Amino acid sequence: MSGHINGSRARAREETNQRNSQKSTGPRDTSRTRYNARRHGLLSAELSEFDDQAHYRKLHANLTAEWQPVETLETFLVGRMALCIVRITRATRFEAEHVNAQRTSNESIDVMLARLNGTGAQASLRAETVAELADGFLRYEGAFQSMLFRSLRELRELQRERRAEHHAPPDKPDVASFGKTAPQPQEEAKP
Repeated sequence: MSGHINGSRARAREETNQRNSQKSTGPRDTSRTRYNARRHGLLSAELSEFDDQAHYRKLHANLTAEWQPVETLETFLVGRMALCIVRITRATRFEAEHVNAQRTSNESIDVMLARLNGTGAQASLRAETVAELADGFLRYEGAFQSMLFRSLRELRELQRERRAEHHAPPDKPDVASFGKTAPQPQEEAKP
């Protein structure tokens, strides 16, 4: 009988959850944010057209030499740290270029974007996109810095644990005989 009660409670809970989920509509309008990662590259998973790939490779090599990752997770965290540094640099560069473009209206947004791209070629950002980015520069930079320092803390902790395991004491010390004196050998009686 208790199985029937639990089953009906589970069904009732499921029906309640379904009714509540109909009330959750999520974001009302995502038209401005839907394609942010594709439009400006600040949230891209890898390097964007605005990043210097040679600088990234050199930075990654320097961090690898400095931190000497041993395991897969340590190597991943070093790579994440390099990417975070590149992203912070990208956000800082975008912010500076935006401020300069606002200060000197003689230069068009298109010229600024071509300079940011580093090749002189037309970058794939619209002027409106750059203007929208002005609101998010500090937020993106702060998020990337948090990710960088979180990765750094995780890497330090992993390396600390690995070093501690390497120098770990024996698993089970003999505490039963702690404080007791060792038995003395008895001398045999001479006839």
